[in-house]
Amino acid sequence: MLHREPSPEEILMQKISMQQLYEALDHLPPIQARRVYAHYILGMKKVDIARAEGVTGSVVCNSVRKGVKNLRRYFEKKKWME
Repeated sequence: MLHREPSPEEILMQKISMQQLYEALDHLPPIQARRVYAHYILGMKKVDIARAEGVTGSVVCNSVRKGVKNLRRYFEKKKWME
């Protein structure tokens, strides 16, 4: 079985507690928060989120990417990241 390296987003998610994550998600625009939650917490594929919302996969990919970027900025501001 191959072991893959975690992505930067996965590393970020491992560094923070769920309580901190929910607080940070509250600071995202609602659509970004919903999509980040669906992808990383619920484990939904981006294509499935897109299908459920009636948008293209690229729209969801960009939204999740921006959401993670905004989360990173939030945590850097809060100094919760090392």
